Amino acid sequence: MQDNYFEFILPTRLVYQAGAASQTAGHAGRLGMSRPFVVTDKVLMELGLVDRVTKGLSPAGLFSDVPPDSDVATCERIAGLARVLRGNAL
Repeated sequence: MQDNYFEFILPTRLVYQAGAASQTAGHAGRLGMSRPFVVTDKVLMELGLVDRVTKGLSPAGLFSDVPPDSDVATCERIAGLARVLRGNAL
């Protein structure tokens, strides 16, 4: 038997359809996400997708400075900001 065993199971829901981005607030609400911390990159901001996703949400904050191939330090910075801003989902 292995001494260092770790198992992580995360059920995933993927909604794929035209206009699905505008349904984000409803899905988040059903999951109890009242103050999501939104993480994106500059390209999605420029395309306007983030506006459609966040419409109807009350985000705790938004982080849009995610570089390509992000490192652990970036993830830690995002998590720290989410904690400070009291986000209850990412």
